[in-house]
Amino acid sequence: MATADKLAIAFRQAGRHVGPLPTPLGPVPATGRRIEGLGMDILTLSGGRISQIWVLADELQRLVQLDAVALARQ
Repeated sequence: MATADKLAIAFRQAGRHVGPLPTPLGPVPATGRRIEGLGMDILTLSGGRISQIWVLADELQRLVQLDAVALARQ
């Protein structure tokens, strides 16, 4: 999605968790597991250059995949 001064990019990341992962809850030690995550960046453009970046990542999804947190069952 793009306008004259904004660009939004949604993406999926995938990889193997081979080193400590820094998170808001503290580092998660390597598990060797394959994990996926969704993200979105919103870029503000000024004079043809990026002047601001706003990042949104689904950190909870990654933490659940690594068993660093568990969701409560309903």
